[in-house]
Amino acid sequence: MTTNGQYPEPTHTLTVPGADHAALLADALFQVKKVIVGQDRLVERVMVCLSSNALAPRVIRAGARIAGRFGSKWFAVYVETPHEQPGRISPADADALQRNIRLAESLGATVVRVKAERLSDGLIAFARYEGITHVIMGQSARSRWELMWRGSPLDKLLSAVPDAAVQVVPLTAQQTSSGQ
Repeated sequence: MTTNGQYPEPTHTLTVPGADHAALLADALFQVKKVIVGQDRLVERVMVCLSSNALAPRVIRAGARIAGRFGSKWFAVYVETPHEQPGRISPADADALQRNIRLAESLGATVVRVKAERLSDGLIAFARYEGITHVIMGQSARSRWELMWRGSPLDKLLSAVPDAAVQVVPLTAQQTSSGQ
């Protein structure tokens, strides 16, 4: 706010056509929020991609360590796609998801559920809205054929949020057997 208690007049007008309306609007709101708050230094914000994968605790712990090193707030973000809605998600996946949510909360995360048609859309919208500077995600379980056919959530995230550093954590049973 200015000294007279009013918000500053906008210097730019944003007209957003097409399907990326929500993502662009979120990005614009973040930029306005920075001006209003008067942030003159970068505050690190960490997003951990939460999933129903039973091996995901490795990703959650990596995100907690990174956020701890920065002394920053961190988010564990679960994107609920149509095939993982309640009633459609398998009982085993639902149990694993609940365990992962409890772990993230116990390590200090703010757990957020985002509903989106595609995983990448939900992650991109949240990252832009919150001004995420670091993303930690697990290695994709998609086959090479699926990655070629449908694309990679990682590639989409990298191109849509180019200022964020991204760390990909391998998810294999061998690496998690040591308790990590």
